[in-house]
Amino acid sequence: MTGPGDSGRSRSALDSVRHLGAFFAVETGPLGRRWRPFVELIDAGPALEERIDATAAALASMLGVTVDAIDARAAMSLAHLNLVARLLSPPLAAAAVAGYVPPFALENLRWQPVLGGAAPLAYVPPAESDGDTDDLVDAFVANVGDSAIIRLTHAVATLAEARGGISEQVLDGNVASALVTATRLIGDACSESAARRAVELRDGLLATPWLTETFDLDRSRRRSCCLYYRAVQMPAGVVDVSSICGDCVLRD
Repeated sequence: MTGPGDSGRSRSALDSVRHLGAFFAVETGPLGRRWRPFVELIDAGPALEERIDATAAALASMLGVTVDAIDARAAMSLAHLNLVARLLSPPLAAAAVAGYVPPFALENLRWQPVLGGAAPLAYVPPAESDGDTDDLVDAFVANVGDSAIIRLTHAVATLAEARGGISEQVLDGNVASALVTATRLIGDACSESAARRAVELRDGLLATPWLTETFDLDRSRRRSCCLYYRAVQMPAGVVDVSSICGDCVLRD
């Protein structure tokens, strides 16, 4: 959670990890008009649908097929996975490097709907805060999970109901996969102490009711599939093994 004077602490923590790569970089300075409120993605507006449709179009272009050939559920899942990785990576790295989880509520974030990798993300500290805790797992669940990722996941699941549906297991598996990947990247680029803290936070989060049974760390496998292998619709029972991700449950 957060406490008095967190505005400067949040900016400092986020600035300390922006060098880790595009998924970790967050703009913390003055913002121009091009930035849009991230919360628009969970409002009853077209922003989330536009993002999913743009993901489907990008997949079609990459795979050399028409948009009609793209599986709608795969496009929804992959749009969710990309956004979740973008939301999760900066505060996870900040917790590992600076020992502090910035309050990453969707209302505190701005974005630019750029496709192809990590969308630009900006942070606007909240005017008020709610007290502090030394437990990074509790802080992450409150400051990032409840206030951002779970809300976005619910919005995707609600939209998916009208487009064929996506199971909660798939969406929570996306969160776990993004968490494990971000932890590995932090371990590759940061100090031993930061890497150790990231692993401890990862393990703690995977043990919470939120993410329990979503990832098998011993085998480096999530317990669900992000549906990328279904991006191009194929006959029932046919799986293109070249389209299976490295941590996919289907590898077994």
